[in-house]
Amino acid sequence: MLDLLDIEGLYPLYRRVERHLQEFPEQRDLLQIDGPYDEAFQQKLRDLSTEDDGTLAYALAKVQQYRVAMTAKDCSIMIALSPCLQDEW
Repeated sequence: MLDLLDIEGLYPLYRRVERHLQEFPEQRDLLQIDGPYDEAFQQKLRDLSTEDDGTLAYALAKVQQYRVAMTAKDCSIMIALSPCLQDEW
């Protein structure tokens, strides 16, 4: 549900965030780029607006939503099967 944009729609927003961080690298922690992924971060993920208002907040929310969505899509369960002798039942 979080990946409302494909990579082509997301890339300009990513570039907006990247340019901002190049100008103001000290804001990386303030913007929670690398965590902590707490309640405040989760609240930002709930913003499902689709109209770009040109702000850094919108771009950052969409980039973070995309990161979470792609991580969830990448998760899988590994199941290992091994033979069992009939008398072990």
